[in-house]
Amino acid sequence: KVLTQAIFISALLWIGHPIHTGATNLLFRYYTVSSMARMVSVMHDLGSRLSFDSALPLVLLFVVGVFVALLPPDNVQLALAVVGAILYVMLRPSSPRRPASMAREKKAKAAPPAQPQTGRRAAERQEVVQPPAERVRPSVPIKNFNFSAQDFDGQLTELLEGISSTPENERMVNALISNVRKAIHEIFPEAEVMGFCSANVASASAFGVAVPEVDIVATCGTKELIRMLRDRLPKYNATNVDQRKIQKSAIRVATDKLVSELGYKFRRSGFKGPEPKVTLLAPVSLGLGSESRAIPFDFSVNTTSALCNAAIISEYEAIYPQVKSLTALVKRWAKDRGVCHSAKGHLPPYAWTILVVYFLQVGVKEGSLLPPLTTLRCGAKLLGAATVVKDWKAPVEGSEAASLGLGHLFKAFIAFYVKGMNWRTEAASIRLGRRAAPELTLGLHIVENDDGCTDIAPSIEDPFEPSRNLGACMSYMGKLRLQEELERANSLLSTGANLAELIEPWVPKDSNQNHEGSDDESRRWLANEAPGPIREQPRKRRVGASGDLAW
Repeated sequence: KVLTQAIFISALLWIGHPIHTGATNLLFRYYTVSSMARMVSVMHDLGSRLSFDSALPLVLLFVVGVFVALLPPDNVQLALAVVGAILYVMLRPSSPRRPASMAREKKAKAAPPAQPQTGRRAAERQEVVQPPAERVRPSVPIKNFNFSAQDFDGQLTELLEGISSTPENERMVNALISNVRKAIHEIFPEAEVMGFCSANVASASAFGVAVPEVDIVATCGTKELIRMLRDRLPKYNATNVDQRKIQKSAIRVATDKLVSELGYKFRRSGFKGPEPKVTLLAPVSLGLGSESRAIPFDFSVNTTSALCNAAIISEYEAIYPQVKSLTALVKRWAKDRGVCHSAKGHLPPYAWTILVVYFLQVGVKEGSLLPPLTTLRCGAKLLGAATVVKDWKAPVEGSEAASLGLGHLFKAFIAFYVKGMNWRTEAASIRLGRRAAPELTLGLHIVENDDGCTDIAPSIEDPFEPSRNLGACMSYMGKLRLQEELERANSLLSTGANLAELIEPWVPKDSNQNHEGSDDESRRWLANEAPGPIREQPRKRRVGASGDLAW
């Protein structure tokens, strides 16, 4: 600014004095040289704090000032002065200046904390520091399941009736899927939108928002996505494809549409896992739920876990109907006990489906209840007819294996993964349907804690992608929590505890120290996933959760 002022003064002198006199020349050189000296001082002071882009206008003005000062006083000098003024106007930042109050506030925030003052007037000089406002916890209660039956099997029946789908649940989910499908077709006309639901969305669950019961998947060709996202993906074409970036961009565009125009609420994103997704809440304007209990759902583009999960349940349910009920029961227990949230380093719902089917294949003492996946239509079609195993025989109707109750199967499931499964030497593979070591194509996932201790996470093979380990999302703390919950359930079942105690929502051990209140208050916090000081150990990887039953 100093140099520009000098240039303008010199230009006015030349305009006002057509005859170049010695006094004018001397006055010009005095203004220019003194201004350059001050500019050098300013640049030296700001040089350590300005980047190259910020200091560029000052450098250009300095160069112009050198030419103006050294050239003889003629028309060239005046031209350079005008050019310098124009450059200053063009290169001046266009953003408005911050008010002085904002600058002082920013400086105060960046300043180091003042040392405590001493003396008789210290109390008067010290500012009164207001304590931070206490975080307001949500007050949406979780309805505890009230069982009228006294025996374990009777309580199991009541729970399944409560979490099973109803006509009202079907209406709500169908309306949600139709609304999302209509919005997606406005962005991607050729996309196919499918919905999957694992349980009654009205049934309360401690981690109902973290692990939604509904999955909505949009499937569209890569070329169509690139064509519709050409503004976001200018460098991609049919031969240069990064599937993950295309998925993320498509999810962002769809999420912007749903949130900004249709009133959906954004809950969280999960882009670090193998299947990117976002969790949204349905708007109250659709008439689905209420202000205090909106329907959460996961939305993704071109993902397969939800579809594969639904295919497995559908195919095996035709052979053994109990597989659907047992899967729903195990997932409800895993969600309520906090070991089904993959973003926190636990197994995703799809992995729990694999564990249930694998147990029914190899873990029932009375005999195998389910065949390998390769014997089924979907498995033979996707994995190849050459690998079909035809020597499996279904249990005879009326036999002990065929008449096992759901309560017995659930207790056996817990006992099998507590005592009968060695994850160091065995992998869960429903594709093979037999106990065997992990194949070489299935990578082991080693988890490590902060102290450097390591352990092997469960090896769970994705039957439709044998090289993918569904246990790769687990953290060290997630592995410990899984063992802890399995041993707790096995201990309770062995002592004859009721189902209400078994599925009691999990509360962190230090919650009483950080938050005083009843168990209902802790459950309300868990239901809404409110951020706070209570956290698990840092997780290593994140993956997306998936749904269960095809809608």
